[in-house]
Amino acid sequence: MKILVVSGFLGAGKTTFIREMIRQCAIKPVGLENEYGQAAVDAQALSADTADVWGLSEGCICCTKSEDMTNSVLAIENVIGPEFLVIEPSGIAKLGSVLASLRRIEYERITLLRPVVVLDAQSFFRDIKAFPEICEDQVRSAGTLVLSKTAALASEEAQAIEKAVRALNPDAELLCSAYEKQGRDWWKSLLTNAFSGRLAEADSTPPPGLETLTLKACGVISPAQLICILNDALRGKFGEIVRAKGTVFAQNQWVQFDISGGIARLTGCDGPARAECVWIGFGMARSLLDEAFHDHDGGAKRWKASSIVRESPEKSRISAFKSLS
Repeated sequence: MKILVVSGFLGAGKTTFIREMIRQCAIKPVGLENEYGQAAVDAQALSADTADVWGLSEGCICCTKSEDMTNSVLAIENVIGPEFLVIEPSGIAKLGSVLASLRRIEYERITLLRPVVVLDAQSFFRDIKAFPEICEDQVRSAGTLVLSKTAALASEEAQAIEKAVRALNPDAELLCSAYEKQGRDWWKSLLTNAFSGRLAEADSTPPPGLETLTLKACGVISPAQLICILNDALRGKFGEIVRAKGTVFAQNQWVQFDISGGIARLTGCDGPARAECVWIGFGMARSLLDEAFHDHDGGAKRWKASSIVRESPEKSRISAFKSLS
């Protein structure tokens, strides 16, 4: 069983990258998802693309869930024995600690591939300034570094990111262009390049004060109300929100939303198995968030009681915005 770890900070686009890799390589790996909160949002997204998805939630596999991770890996190898296992740590995981734990259980039937780290081109410098220990460890520990969200990236910005990355890790492969446009040979190399064995030094202490809040059976009256909630989040009404993601029911349609790097995005989507969202940040106003998604006549109560329209005509529309002040 070959293990590929795909790491990256909160909101970098790890799950999106994994889904594209699976499509490009035409494989059905087993996935091991580490969600920092209770909601299995990313596991739901991967479930259609993988042979099976195992989840580890309410903790980080670089520290509190380290033993659970290694036990899960051994169980997957013994029970399923897939050719490939793709591990997606939580966005605040220190990759060096994750790799060190995996090295301890590596033997002739379990081998590590060169780890991939996804970097958000839009918020790289913001993230590394706010969380230097986590982001620097992820960069130092990477075998391959991939920039995401590069559509609006100027050449000067790409050069600045490359310079900062090379100062931390001069040896890793660095892809600054759109990964979606890479050929099949590049994608397949991710599944053949063995881990070098080089481990960056890192402690396993989680960042202090980072909170999570999971809201289940949640909904809003309309997509317009959801936009107002996300705008309030960007403006700090609910505390310092570092990351949020989820799927809710709004006015007879499912809407998926995401906050990362100071930008909110939402789009229509097919209905998931359940409506839930997770919020990660500092000093979060938990009661206000809970009220925003539950305290109204529509939303959650309506979607539980009515017949669901599982695909919206607005499904392909994607909105992205910063704070609308």
